[in-house]
Parts: sequence; structure tokens; C-alpha cells
Amino acid sequence: MYDRTLLNAAALRAVGYDRATPDPPGGEIQRDPSGNPTGLLLARPNASILYATLARGPKLPPEYQRNSTRHFMCELSRLGVTSVIDAGGGFQNYPDDYAIIESLGGLGELTLRIAYNLFTQKPKQERDDFLRWTSSARYGQGDDYFRLNGAGEMLVYSAADFEDFRVERPEMPAAMEGELEQVHILTANRWLWRLHATYDETITRALDVFEKVDAEIPLEGLHWIFDHAETVSDRSLERIARLGGGVAVQHRMAFQGEYFVERYGAAAAARTPPVARMIEMGVAVSAGTDATRVASYNPWIALSWPVTGRTLDRLRVTPECDTLDRMTAFGMLTHRVPWFSNEEGRKGAHRAGPVRRPCRARPRLLCRARRRDPGHCIGADPAGRAGRV
Repeated sequence: MYDRTLLNAAALRAVGYDRATPDPPGGEIQRDPSGNPTGLLLARPNASILYATLARGPKLPPEYQRNSTRHFMCELSRLGVTSVIDAGGGFQNYPDDYAIIESLGGLGELTLRIAYNLFTQKPKQERDDFLRWTSSARYGQGDDYFRLNGAGEMLVYSAADFEDFRVERPEMPAAMEGELEQVHILTANRWLWRLHATYDETITRALDVFEKVDAEIPLEGLHWIFDHAETVSDRSLERIARLGGGVAVQHRMAFQGEYFVERYGAAAAARTPPVARMIEMGVAVSAGTDATRVASYNPWIALSWPVTGRTLDRLRVTPECDTLDRMTAFGMLTHRVPWFSNEEGRKGAHRAGPVRRPCRARPRLLCRARRRDPGHCIGADPAGRAGRV
């Protein structure tokens, strides 16, 4: 949940953490009385230590990467997922780190439709990424199974307010607005983009920038998105709607609702995030999971919490009058989602149809199974459409 991670002894050896390893900036390696790492890492005040530790881990050889990717696609199919939008890959450099999934797509072995966003990799060098991406890649390139969906959810590092409710809200630096204005490069090239923003204080400042960009290069018809937006205000939602933006709601409160209540109180938690209000105001809104490294990728949790209004520990956070009915919540993971990948009318429908039997093949054999019967795996639609239930 962005606040901690646990490593066993083998993992500590693999990343090289021992009693001589200093605490990195913004993080803590907990230690026993002898000074040896216990395996618990704490993110204080952001997740830098977690990402840095992941980056130190061993890298699988290509064939293992291909096989584990097949396994993960089969796991998502087991949960009924036919299509995903990857909001951005932290520490995943384009195009090198996309070679494995792209190769599976070229072989016809993808059993999920994947729209992927490109994630900036280095603070203060985001402009270089924008220029390189827009000159070497075309928005929407690919096919229905693997296509470029724009930039995000990290656009510039100075605008990222990590949503660990166990620590106080971070103040964004004064440089945020100037650096965020670089989205005009994406806008000029008509790239969809999305920005990770948890708190209304960050969203308000980002909207100031987006309105300035809109005055120079109109955002009309360009699908742009805030991810999370837990504490977004009605005023900000009005501005988002006026600029034609959307909000991708994730299930953070299902896991950390208790911590939010402890820090900000039950009244503030009651509208965190204000999903029913977003829908009422006509804002483009979808649901999703904060998968895969910091939360469950199970979509049924993302469906459960807006319907029940309760955390996984059963604490009521959302008043019953502001919860969603089941079909409205279901729509946030089906027919509302294609707006977020510019695939409206092409996927997201839920309608009566033949029942597809779950994939029983070993992931290594998925491509052969799909060639024999395009409907063999959940998520493979012989008509070339997505979203069939």
C-alpha cells in the first residue's frame, strides 16, 4: 500500500541490504538490536525506498519473463478480466522493457486486451521523455490486443502526491506548475495523458496548469485523466468536466479507510472519493485497481467497496445514501472504461452471449489453445470485440 514492504532473508541477500546499508532518503530499513535488517522497509514520506528496492532485485531471463506474463494473463482471465489499461510502468523504460509483452502480442499469445501508458522515469528529465516518445511513437499504435494509450500516470515527479494515508499530506514543490506545463507537448501531439493525484490541493494546482494549456492548445476531444482523486472537491469536479477530463477511481479506501479516518476524521472519509457525486455531475469516471505491486489486482474488490461503502475490515466509510447499486458499479468496470482508452463503441459492452469456459490450459500453451478455438480463454472474443460477459 505504498507504505511498507516485507523481505525475507533471501530477498535481503538478493538486493544487498545488510547492517552496513544506510537508510535511503525518504525511507527506513528497520533493524534488530544488532543493527541487522529485519526485512521490514518503511516508506517515509513516499514510496521511493520501495521502488528502489524492486529495481535492485534480480532480472528474469526472457523466457521466464514470457512464461510469467502468460501466467499473469491467465490469472486475470480467471477473475473474469478481458481487458486492462496499464496506467504506467514505474521503472519500465520504453521501448526496451516492453519487448516481452510486445513479442507475445506479435505471436498472437495475448489473451487480454492491453492499452498501456508510458511512465516518465527520471525527475527533471520528463520533457526529454515527452519529446522522445512523441517523435518515435504514434498515439494509438498497435492493435486491439496491444496499443499505446498515451502518457502517465506519472507526468512530472514534482506533481506526484503519494497517497499513503499513514503519513500527512505532502506539499507539492513550487516548481510543480512550471514543470507540469510540459504536457503541452503531449497536447500538441494529441496524446491522451493521465496524472496521479490523490488530494484536492494537488488537483487544484494541476487544473490551473491544464486551463492555461487549454487556452493555448484546446483540450477539447482529448481524453485526459486524474487517477485516484480521493479528496477531489465539487469545484474541482466542475473544472474537470468543463475541460473534458475524467477520473479513474481506485480502491485505496477499501484497504486504508481506517488510516484515513484516523488522520482526517469520519466526515472527510464519507466523501472519499465522491464517486456518486462524480457520476451525478457528468464527469467521465471509471473504477479500477491500484495493481499490481501495492494492492490486489482483483476487480471484485473494486466493485465491492463502492456498493457496500465498507473497508475490507468492514468499517463503514461511505454513507449508505452515497453507495452505488451493483449495476452502476459494474458499469464503472465495463462500459465506462473505453472512454479512458479512446475505444468507445469497440469494447466494454455487457450483453447476453455464449458462455466461455475458463482457461484450463497451462499458460505456456495459451497461444495454441487460442489458435484452435478463439473462444477458449476468457477474454478472447472470436468477433474481435472485447467486454463480452
